[in-house]
Amino acid sequence: MKNPTQPLAPPSDYPRCFHAQCPKANDCLRQLATRQDTGDRAFIVTVNPKAIPADAGACPHFKAARKVRLAWGVKNLFDTLPQKQAKSIKAEILRHFGRTKYYRIYRHETYMEPGEQEYIRKTFLRHGIQEDPVFDKYTEGYVW
Repeated sequence: MKNPTQPLAPPSDYPRCFHAQCPKANDCLRQLATRQDTGDRAFIVTVNPKAIPADAGACPHFKAARKVRLAWGVKNLFDTLPQKQAKSIKAEILRHFGRTKYYRIYRHETYMEPGEQEYIRKTFLRHGIQEDPVFDKYTEGYVW
């Protein structure tokens, strides 16, 4: 289970980059993943050094390392809504995420990225709920 109070580590299959001299290295999520790695894994996925262009500043593998607001949990999401609307909104959210992901979010085993939070906000709006949804807790982290 992920602990929302701890920084989220990069997934094992997230491609790392070892081009430390890259002009964008300090701002690259792939470089950050490389720096956070420990010796726990014998094998990791990396960007092929031969696939890095001569002008590393224009690297197509660059991913900006920007923290975003992550939302955790939906246990109280429907508490203030009328029962009929809550039931309808929950059904729509369940269809969108699927039961497995929905209940992993519910149990704080995974987070919601900003786009997923926005989907829920728009679902509320479609059902006539003007107030923004409030999730159980929020943290900052990277979307790998």
